[in-house]
Amino acid sequence: MTGLGILRRSRRLADRVARVLAGAGGDWVELLPRLYGWSDRATARAIERVSGEGQAIACGAGCSSCCHLAVPVSVPEAIALAEALENLEPERRDRITARVMAVGKRLAEQPGVNRFTEALPCGFLDEGVCSVYGVRPFACRGHHGQTRSGCEAIWQTGRWQGRSIMAVDWVAHAIAAGLQTTLQRRRLDGQLYELNGAVAAVLQPEPRDHWQRGDRLPLAPLTPDQIQGDRGAERSHNGPA
Repeated sequence: MTGLGILRRSRRLADRVARVLAGAGGDWVELLPRLYGWSDRATARAIERVSGEGQAIACGAGCSSCCHLAVPVSVPEAIALAEALENLEPERRDRITARVMAVGKRLAEQPGVNRFTEALPCGFLDEGVCSVYGVRPFACRGHHGQTRSGCEAIWQTGRWQGRSIMAVDWVAHAIAAGLQTTLQRRRLDGQLYELNGAVAAVLQPEPRDHWQRGDRLPLAPLTPDQIQGDRGAERSHNGPA
């Protein structure tokens, strides 16, 4: 499939998600498992298809280079992550909460910091694994590396050298776009925020309550340049990643 074909399919899926969500009501966080399941099933089919075409997926347990990338999340995703964090075993919860708060504060104070040269991973990375993997956001679900060596080369260059597979990753990003469109149409905050800072914000009760009334989170949203800035020259075989 060409890059243009993927872009068209992505837009159609985003529109379809927005139409489905337009008829939904209630708690947006409660809708996320449905959307995540939809994303995971479609992604699995895409992986099976590209694997049959000879394109390998290198991601696996213990591979965490991508956990140093800027991860954009919507507010419902941040709330789901905060709730998962609150449900962890107390000692682990407190350790990870402190780390998430510290990473969020550091990135808010130094938005241009190079997270690779500073060895600054996502606060949820715990002993080399994601501590909230089941509720990881769309940005994480829609990221698959082709070679582990390419991903790990970042430690020598300070810039992302991995290659993702657009024919796989478009699914999660399209569903996320559909959710974002729906939030904006409902006059809720549909901005994307840095993961750690957003979770730190919604761990406080007032911002979460205010968002449900239509207010924005009390932090600056990520810009497209911030999202793409640490990914270096990342490209897929099918076009820009």
